[in-house]
Amino acid sequence: MSDTITLGDLDTELIYETGIDGKTGANARHIVARRYALLNRCYKRLRSLVSHNGEDFFRLPGTAVAIPARAVGEDWIELPWPTDAAEIIGIDVQLSGCWQTLTRGSWAQRRVFPGVNRWRSPGEWTTLSMPQPATTTVTVGKIAIWPTSLSGNYKIDYLPKWTALTDAAHVFVIFPDWVEWILSAAAMTITQRDNNRKNTFAAAQARKAEVEKAILDHCRRSKRGVVVARRRDGLEL
Repeated sequence: MSDTITLGDLDTELIYETGIDGKTGANARHIVARRYALLNRCYKRLRSLVSHNGEDFFRLPGTAVAIPARAVGEDWIELPWPTDAAEIIGIDVQLSGCWQTLTRGSWAQRRVFPGVNRWRSPGEWTTLSMPQPATTTVTVGKIAIWPTSLSGNYKIDYLPKWTALTDAAHVFVIFPDWVEWILSAAAMTITQRDNNRKNTFAAAQARKAEVEKAILDHCRRSKRGVVVARRRDGLEL
């Protein structure tokens, strides 16, 4: 079962864990803005870690959108990369009122699709281009799907990017052992700068490794399920 903790409460625990009491004022070494930024970075790292081992935690299904026309002069259809996506997980298409999943394909096979009667999937998808910086803006990435005969609607499942929390009352969603991991990772960053804090750093490092194992075990448990081999009509093979 998930829980929550406010940014302010997590910051209070960080101050205690690292022993930086009295060093957190406006003109002190560990100002609040920097501590908040550090806690956000650690939470973002943890989101990435658990998502790589079980995307169920943060997977976001997109809304249904009409499949656009074929890219001019090409053998694929181009879809826009969701602007708030950190990673694409999968793409479904609605053909004749029935949702089906496209197979994750290889760019090298974009012109050699075996045909729409392929039993595993009505088509394939791959990344055409990742979002790219363009001075002060970002060029939207693109996803390619094929064959070009696909029509109807599509939905993209993805992992949304992290938006930093800035107010003490804002809450993090927490699963088992996450608080310990975040505090340990943040404590390592703070204490690594001090030669007289080597024991604190080592203790935080050991605790982080211990809880990380428990977190990964939880990821594996959370995504357990039975995958049954079925034909397209739903009957088991």
